[in-house]
This record gives sequence, structure tokens and C-alpha cells, in this order.
Amino acid sequence: MIIMFRNTLSLLFLFLLVAFSSAAQAEGERVFDFLLNRSDHIVSNSLYSKISLIDLRKDTVRAGQVRIGLLNKPFILAFRPSVSEQVSSYFHSAIDSSAGKGEMVLCLRKLAISERPAFMEEEGFCDFSAELYEKVGTNYYLIQSVDEDVSLTDNHDVTSVILQKGKSELISLIQLNLKRRGNQQKAFLYDEIVYADSFARQKMALYSAGKLADGVYFKYASFKNQVPDLKVKETEGGDKLTSVTVSDYNGSSKTMTCNDMYAVVVHGKPYVTTPYGFYPLSYDGHEFSFVGKVNALPKYSHAAAIFMSLTLISIIVHPNFYLISGGLLLTGLFTVSQVKPYAYFLMTINDKDGRFTRIRELPYGIDNQ
Repeated sequence: MIIMFRNTLSLLFLFLLVAFSSAAQAEGERVFDFLLNRSDHIVSNSLYSKISLIDLRKDTVRAGQVRIGLLNKPFILAFRPSVSEQVSSYFHSAIDSSAGKGEMVLCLRKLAISERPAFMEEEGFCDFSAELYEKVGTNYYLIQSVDEDVSLTDNHDVTSVILQKGKSELISLIQLNLKRRGNQQKAFLYDEIVYADSFARQKMALYSAGKLADGVYFKYASFKNQVPDLKVKETEGGDKLTSVTVSDYNGSSKTMTCNDMYAVVVHGKPYVTTPYGFYPLSYDGHEFSFVGKVNALPKYSHAAAIFMSLTLISIIVHPNFYLISGGLLLTGLFTVSQVKPYAYFLMTINDKDGRFTRIRELPYGIDNQ
């Protein structure tokens, strides 16, 4: 009986070894649906019986990236059905026949969800920006606006936690305002809503200047206003910037790294910084974006931990089963050796406060490290 148990366990270890190795090599983009549930609370006497959507997100299909399964495989998070259909379905599930004849308008500016996987703790990010209006004729009256950048952690599965946060932000904005009127003191026209960000950016030197001012910027405020804190004397690394030499306030030369500033502009070319280095900014006429390193563990870190755990179990159950134990140990050590403490993300810069919004993780680096 004991021999049969050991043989069965040995076969199980071999199966898991092959399964994990195959999964680690699998490639291809996967999609995970972002779905809003029906409302579990019906609001009587809602002021509104109709809702419409103004979707101003750059990508109106994707909502970010999450990681699913034992190996934390990356999945594109997408609205299927469309966000317009889901918002309408949720709205009508939250009201009854007593609703008034008003029209509510949801303006969705940003909804970006991403994750940072790790062995003992995972971190999720949700960047949400939206406004809710009461529409009367051609006028729009603001009911509420939300602009939040939230990070949450979980010891096991942050995916469900951060997804629930994203859904909660969206449905709460609707649910909690079904009986609220818009601010009648200020009426907005459709174009004022749609182009509000563009109008605001026109007032910022960062977006309106024909050429950016060379220099080091300690904070986003100075970068936004295009007022350098220090002048650049020379740089190291060429296009792959590694350090900057500046003239400090006393006129002395000082070498600065990515940890000493928010951004730097060299010969009109802007770079933003993370703890891992300098990254060139791109501007598409709407927003600044870049690809850069952030703290993270790649998707195979969980697999490494599993391999190591199976190794210990195999040694305890069958100390003389060197083939399986050794194979699992070597596989685990190899997987651990491949783990790097960072990942590359496509990120955008929030024009209001300069924070970085993670759009999605990329399977490659820009410096081939």
C-alpha cells in the first residue's frame, strides 16, 4: 500500500513538472472579461430613467491587465459586452417603474487596472476618473466627479480585489446619485466636457510649449510649468541616459542619478525617472507616455515556489527518490534564477499631479537587460 502511494505520488510530481514547464513556455495574448453584475439594490423614485455614456478613454475596449491562474499568466482586461451596454444594463437593474424622466450622463475618462505580482504579497492598481452629469436639453449639470488612483494588496489573489474595486468605483458613482440633481449653478456644453482635458492642457507650459526647456526638474510641478530647477552641463549614456551633471545653486558641478529628480530635458528631449533609470517620454498630442521598469516579480515566481515546495515534500515522503527530488530542485533553482525584481510597463503621466498610470505590462525590455 505504501509502495503504491509512493508510486502514485511520484507520477503526480512528474505530471506537475511537465505541466508547469509547458505552461511557462506558453505564449499568446489572453483576454479576461470585465463584467458588471446586476444591481442587488433597487432605488425607488430615481430622478433618472435614462443613462448615456461619453467614453473618452484612449482605448475604449481594454481596461488594463490582470494575472490569472497558478502561474499568474497575464490577461488583457476588456469590456465584453461593451462598457456602454454594461453601464446601461446595470443602470436599468438599479431602478424601477417609479423612476422620473431625467437623463443621466456618465463621462468615463480613465479606467486602468494592473497588477504587480510577487510570491508572498500581490499589489493591484486602479486608476479611475469619471464625471456624472444631469442632462437637460443641451446643457449638462455636474452631479459628481471622481479622480482616484488606488493601490491594494492581498496575500493570495489581488486580481479579484482590484477588479472589485474598479467595478465598485463605477457602479457606486451611478447607484449613489440616482436621487441627486446636478449643480444648477453651472451648465456645461457637450464640447466643454469632451475637450475639458485639452482646454486644461493648453494652459500648461508642458503641453503648449513648442520646445521643452532643458534642465533638471525635481518635482512634477516644475516640469508642468517648464521651470527647471537646475541647468544640465553634461550627460552620460547618450540616448540611454544614465546620469546627469548639473550646476548646483553654488555653481559647483554635481552628478545626479534617476533617484534625484522627477524628469530631465536634454536638447529638448524629455526623460522621466523611476528608481531603475531614465526613460524617454513620447507625446501623441494628447498625453505623455513611456515604457519603464517598476518593482515587480515576473509571472513565474509562483511556479518557482511551487517547484521548491514539491522538492521538500518528495524528499520527506520518499528520501531515496533522488531523480524526482533532484529534478524538481534543479527546476526550482533555475526558475528562481530567472526572477528579476522588476517588470516593464507601458505607463502614462497624469497631467494633474504627474503620477504614473500603469496601462499594461510588456513582455520585453527596452534596454535588453
